[in-house]
Amino acid sequence: MIRKMASLDWHPCGTKPSVNFDNDTYQSVFECMLNGMAYCKVVFEEGRPRDFIFLYTNPAFEHQTGLRDVCGKRFAELIPGICETDPQLLKVFGRIAQGGASEKFETY
Repeated sequence: MIRKMASLDWHPCGTKPSVNFDNDTYQSVFECMLNGMAYCKVVFEEGRPRDFIFLYTNPAFEHQTGLRDVCGKRFAELIPGICETDPQLLKVFGRIAQGGASEKFETY
């Protein structure tokens, strides 16, 4: 699932927890979870999503995808031609980055 997050200061179900969690707590949740997670910046050209840059990935992402040391790199740099062969992926990321709802999807 991809979620648009302005910061890590979000709360499940829109509720405020009774204790204040710091960013280290959130960081440890992402580091220890079993699901792969990537936080990315979508690159738009002429209003269309053309690529994205990895800003953060957790260890599960690296384990599940085999992609390592990706932070700061463009997706097209890591997997040449992927933006042309799987444009649906960029469309999903573009919709979310432009304020769309969260989406769950699988791609192979």
